[in-house]
Amino acid sequence: MGKAMTGNNQAQDNAPQKAVSVDEALSATEFIGALEAAAILFDQSGRMLASNDALTSLFGISKGLVVGAFFDHYIPCPREYQCNVPAYLKDYLHANPNQWQQPVIASKKSGERFALQFSVSSLHGNVLVMFQNIEAHVKECQIVADKLTEFQNTSKAKSHFLHHMSQELRLSINLLMNVVGETIDSDGLPPLLEDDLNRAFNAGRDLQKSIGEMMDYTQMESDKFEFREITFNFRMVLDDIVDRYLPIAHKHNLELATLVSPYVPETVVGDPDRFHQILQSLLNNAFKHTTEGGVTVRASCDVESDTTATIQIEVMDTGSGIPEARCQDIGRAFSTPGGHLSDRFGGMGVGLAICKDLVDRMNGKITLRSTDGVGATFKLTLVMPKGETYASEHCNLANKKMLLVNDSVGDRSHLQRYAKEWHIKTDVTGSVDHAIGMLHTASREDASFDFVMIDLHKAHGDGLELAKKINNSTELGHLKVVLLAADRDGLNATLASDNGVDVFIIKPMRKHLVYDALTVALGRQSDVHHQIVTNNTVKSVKDHQTYRALLVEDNEVNQIIAKGALKRLGISTDVTNNGEEAIDAIQDKHYDVVLMDCEMPIMDGFEATRLIRSWEKTQDRHVPIIALTANESTECQKSCLEAGMDDFMQKPFRADELETILSRFPKELFH
Repeated sequence: MGKAMTGNNQAQDNAPQKAVSVDEALSATEFIGALEAAAILFDQSGRMLASNDALTSLFGISKGLVVGAFFDHYIPCPREYQCNVPAYLKDYLHANPNQWQQPVIASKKSGERFALQFSVSSLHGNVLVMFQNIEAHVKECQIVADKLTEFQNTSKAKSHFLHHMSQELRLSINLLMNVVGETIDSDGLPPLLEDDLNRAFNAGRDLQKSIGEMMDYTQMESDKFEFREITFNFRMVLDDIVDRYLPIAHKHNLELATLVSPYVPETVVGDPDRFHQILQSLLNNAFKHTTEGGVTVRASCDVESDTTATIQIEVMDTGSGIPEARCQDIGRAFSTPGGHLSDRFGGMGVGLAICKDLVDRMNGKITLRSTDGVGATFKLTLVMPKGETYASEHCNLANKKMLLVNDSVGDRSHLQRYAKEWHIKTDVTGSVDHAIGMLHTASREDASFDFVMIDLHKAHGDGLELAKKINNSTELGHLKVVLLAADRDGLNATLASDNGVDVFIIKPMRKHLVYDALTVALGRQSDVHHQIVTNNTVKSVKDHQTYRALLVEDNEVNQIIAKGALKRLGISTDVTNNGEEAIDAIQDKHYDVVLMDCEMPIMDGFEATRLIRSWEKTQDRHVPIIALTANESTECQKSCLEAGMDDFMQKPFRADELETILSRFPKELFH
């Protein structure tokens, strides 16, 4: 055998090969025989030189059949080598020394196929191949894979079931709430019965919210949540979120304030939808447990580099609070039902658990600071890449002069910072009486003001009376009067119009709103935000009698209820049953608002809205489209806005809720 081994080596390739001595061959044979693993020694031509008992057992062959066999009798030579076993072995040894090859399928003498791994190494100039039977391991892996597939199918079926169950629950709850809402809106109810019905309606809303949270948590458990990385206007997204809580604040006579540091970047890179979801969860909790005082959202930027900004958002309420010692349990709220946090944040704390998980996935941090009976403050910290900045048109207001009538140090500080950025000269006073004197003095000294900005709720004296005096004064009549106030049911907007206010800003006060209001007052801008009301549009905020609405809804019960709410507001209504009919109606008639159901047969509300917006571009018009949906999830809201809808309402809705939504869209702004 030694001579055969030497001869085979010398016959290899044109390159000189090292001869293998008899002693080396015997030593290799003894070595292979002692191995527990199945092994064969080949020369570099691929011919077998020696093997062990484990190999014959593995392949089910006798030793006599092994002698003289070639490598590719056991392991197929890859096709690209065209049966050139020496070249394959040479390359394999060079690329994979002493490494186990990926599993391959081999055949026993009986024809039975099985999985194995092999490794190739050099031994005295020859090739040692060791085999490892991994059939049992492969079968175990297959069992695990089958179990995983079964689990995934079960999980998918569970998610499908939960989705349909939640839809059925929503439908049943909506029907009950519709009946309750209709009864509440009827005349002549005894006060005690009306209170009970309102509690029932609010309980239904809470149940709807819990169903939405359950679906969100299920998505999160299955890792179906996706995070986007896009550039968005941080301040406007923040403002938009807070806007949606204004009706709640007004209804319960609570203050809602937004304080954004001028150092917070305008644009950042991240996922605005997930940010919206986090802040919405915190605001839900704040309003749920605040009966007096109010809620404040404060944003600041403490650390900033050329590329990133560390943004801190605080949601502060004057509600019931929790004991300070329990604040560290914020991360365990969902796992401690019945505890203080669960009591404070409702149910089992699902909303807070989702919020905490989202923040963790965004590599952020959320903390809670609270004192029992005093209130709570959630602090959210996010490190966000800064977005691209754009040049502004603040030169429109350069060198103008403004008097601020406001006794709030915080508000005045923010307004003065904005004014400085826009190159506006400002004077301040907290007194209405002092303000009228300052205005007359400035006028006589030929240093007249261009604007007077009055905060109706934060000025000593009657701000509306000051506006009226300015409007009736020959000396001061040229001044533009801007009024800031919370608008409850359109009352303040109407009073402002009657007293000569040029522009009325519906609070909370925001930087872009103040800028837009001042440019509108100068007549340099007409396309304004719905929170800015001018003399020309203020009456339409409250006067819905001339509205014509299109209701797009396929459910007959929902049609009846929605038409009833619209009728109580004096709004004339046409009804269509799907998106295709809605498009035809809009192209045929002129509507002031469209109430669009999202899920309908033939064509849903999303597709219909996209087609309407495309058609409107050729007509130079824009009709407000309000989405009607039973699903208040962030994903649904995102889909509504992406389709081109202006706002959304959760079904079922009441007449007062619809009126609040419509007040955001004065008719004249869209015609």
